[in-house]
Amino acid sequence: MIRDYSPQIDFDEVFSFMREILSEPPYDDAREELLTYPDRKMTAKVAVDNGDKSVGFCAATHPYWNNIAIIDYLVVAPTARNKGIGRQLIAAVEATLQDNDIRFVCVQTATWNLDGIRFYERLGYSRLTVLPDYFGDGNDAVWLSRSLLSL
Repeated sequence: MIRDYSPQIDFDEVFSFMREILSEPPYDDAREELLTYPDRKMTAKVAVDNGDKSVGFCAATHPYWNNIAIIDYLVVAPTARNKGIGRQLIAAVEATLQDNDIRFVCVQTATWNLDGIRFYERLGYSRLTVLPDYFGDGNDAVWLSRSLLSL
């Protein structure tokens, strides 16, 4: 099931599997960001299993005047992968963004994350550019975007 993220209910589980998934511990800012979702300019959803345990998280910010949002996080617990949860989370976040008159959504991922790039492309995202050293020395990012106007 996909529902709105609540820091009071979901933070500990989400932060735990986020730390497990990422190759490096999340930046210090991630902890603060996870505690502030959602607000007027942030959208966050969580996937929960039958036992109401958080198994996936997706969040986007839309602070720009031109109705563009950026997906900040998409993480799915290793035990819940390959079950369509990432796709469901993206769809739920995009629906909320559309309801808030967001026209385009962007996401960045490391160039070495070929599975992630293919995932976003299957969802209709197009590559915009590669940003050298975006994630640090030698760790380039691919920026992708998708129009929400035709959904």
